[in-house]
Order: sequence, then C-alpha cells, then structure tokens
Amino acid sequence: MRIDPKQKIAEVPILEVRKLLKGVDNESDWGKNHVTSLLKLSPQKANRLIQELERRGYIERGEIYTREQFWRKTLKGSTLGLASAAKSVTRKTANRIYFEFMERVKQVNKDPCFLMKVKKVVVFGSYLGDSPKLNDIDIAVELDWKEDHPRFVGEERPQAVLDYAHEAQKKGKHFNTFIDQISWPEDEVKLYLKSRSRTLSVHSISDKILDIVESKVVFSER
Repeated sequence: MRIDPKQKIAEVPILEVRKLLKGVDNESDWGKNHVTSLLKLSPQKANRLIQELERRGYIERGEIYTREQFWRKTLKGSTLGLASAAKSVTRKTANRIYFEFMERVKQVNKDPCFLMKVKKVVVFGSYLGDSPKLNDIDIAVELDWKEDHPRFVGEERPQAVLDYAHEAQKKGKHFNTFIDQISWPEDEVKLYLKSRSRTLSVHSISDKILDIVESKVVFSER
C-alpha cells in the first residue's frame, strides 16, 4: 500500500498517523494520552484524530480504564501502518538493501553493544513477488534478550536496562516517557536494522498482518 505524504487525516499529516498505527501492537489498548505524547498534539486535536480514525475503520474501541475509552488498531489500521510513502525502487536496488539488512542482523547478534539479538526474520509483501519495481521491503523480526550479556551478570535485568537507557541519555538520546526508556534496547536494534532506509519497513513478528499475507522465514536462530 502506498500513501501520498501530502495527505492528512483530521489535519494531521498522514506520516504522523502512520507512525501512530505502526507503533502500537495489535493486541494493545491505548488512550488519548498516548496520541498526545507521541504526536505532540493537543487533547482536542487528538480527540478529532481518534474520532476520524474510528470512522474510517482504522481503529476500534477497546477497554475502558478509569472512565477513559481506550482503543486498538484494526487490520485496516495495520495496513496503513505498513504503508509506504517512498518512491519505488528496482528489484536490483531492493536486493542490495535486503542483503545489507541481513548483514546488520549478523552484526546485532555478535556485537555486545546490543542487549538484544535477532531470533527470527520473516519477509512478506511485494518483495516475495517478481515485480521489477517495489515500493518497499516488509520485514518482521523477533527479538530476544542476550541472556549471557555481561550487563546481566550479577544485576537484575530491569535495572540493567534502565542503566543502559540512562547511558544513552548521557550521550544525547531523548526519551519522552519511562516506557521509551525500558523499550530502548528493542527500539535501538530496530533503528539499527532499518538504518534510515525509506525502502525498509521493519515490524514486529507479532503483527497480525502476517496471519493473512504470504510470508517466508529467511533467518531463524538455531
């Protein structure tokens, strides 16, 4: 699915909407505060966006917590979260990008700078076809902790992860929330794997879109 980067939903740029839908898990409920924090919107604008996303079928009502309505994305919302705004590339270029990605997978698994490793890589979408041009390369990854990492020796994992995030802060990394801090080891790996490529879309292995599309396991840790 391709999107026009100039498009807006409820006056919010489509790329920001995509960031919201891509960043939430299919099984997770989230509220207005998540939208205001992630997209830097006022509560009023967040409400309008939520209402419009529900009207278009991208999200649906979830649970109600402490009198606040929470939401979760639909399969249609997952599709929008996967959408590409990048220009199409040739199959040759896509193959090069894919090869470089797989090399970074190897680097993550052997480099002690990362607390997490890649357990599985699944390719899905148009890259599995034979089209001479592609809009993007959809890849899902399963990550796990490096149980034998030196940082985990003699220290509880939650504290080791927080220490790791605090070190990143000292180096200039900014975290908006506490959740961002404890998610940093996973986010760091995904950012490294993506390597700022607009052609690569890196997703979680738990994304429900994998239940309905053709996919192929291209790497699995033994």
